[in-house]
Amino acid sequence: MTDTAAPILDPAAELVPQPRRPALSPSRASDFKHCPLLYRFRAIDRLPERKSRAAVRGTLVHAVLERLYDLPARERTPAAAH
Repeated sequence: MTDTAAPILDPAAELVPQPRRPALSPSRASDFKHCPLLYRFRAIDRLPERKSRAAVRGTLVHAVLERLYDLPARERTPAAAH
């Protein structure tokens, strides 16, 4: 007779964060070629960086449009976006 029982998983094991693999993208490869330490700070250590004004503006515009398109079509006005 073979043991076909499913393995018992430890529920606490799900709470342990799994290590993240370093990001690999063209911009990260460029960071590495330009400065390996910069790559380490951004991709491996994930140190927080100050966001540019353009990035903050883009995030704001994206959030406004997302909320605007949650409204019914008739309520999507410039006043509602404001």
